[in-house]
Amino acid sequence: MFSLLPRLTILQRAGVNLASIDGFLINRLHFPDVQWPMLRGVGIQPEYVIEMDETDAFQPQVLWITSNLHYSGHRRRWLCDWLREKFLVSPPPGKPSRRLYLSRADASRRRVANEDEVMDFLAPLGFEKVVIGRRQVFEQSALFAAAEIVVGSHGADFANILFCAPGTRIIDIIPAGRYAPWYWELSACMDLDYYYAITEWVAPPYTPGFGQGDTIMRLDRLSSILRRAGVS
Repeated sequence: MFSLLPRLTILQRAGVNLASIDGFLINRLHFPDVQWPMLRGVGIQPEYVIEMDETDAFQPQVLWITSNLHYSGHRRRWLCDWLREKFLVSPPPGKPSRRLYLSRADASRRRVANEDEVMDFLAPLGFEKVVIGRRQVFEQSALFAAAEIVVGSHGADFANILFCAPGTRIIDIIPAGRYAPWYWELSACMDLDYYYAITEWVAPPYTPGFGQGDTIMRLDRLSSILRRAGVS
């Protein structure tokens, strides 16, 4: 979403005619059912894609290489607007009203161990449990554009807050010792109202696999951060 696709607009801004490019070199697609629609969405057709790995070698006559935007230290609004233009086809009418809880139930790691308890707490407040899984990007963008509040355990699903309307409240539940500013940066870039709370690991620190295990979302902490966000 942020490291590969926006390189196309960098080329366009540099005056490169994309129609003159004979092929696009990319890493192997590990989730093709999700990634192919994204590539088509920015105008790259499968016949122009060359998947590569560490054993491949090429000798092109002309090779265009851009900088890596993902690790540049901050998000750029022009980049985010370009992604919204490509993937947010029809923003929902009216004021966003859905309250989303992002579940990692389909993941093999960093799940919320007490998720049933969490949903028992959130459901009376109007939250619905959603599993992003292999949903295509156009479905994901429409879902987040309709949200007034997004709550979930810190993970890649939060990249979709890019499609939220300004002022949407984002509550990022982050495991102890794993804080990263990515979604705070993205929220600041897109004028979202960002909050975070620290949660706990099921396994104690420094055990094998620490950092990828399941977590416990304490309801008192969740309740406190919801109050701070004005959620009732």
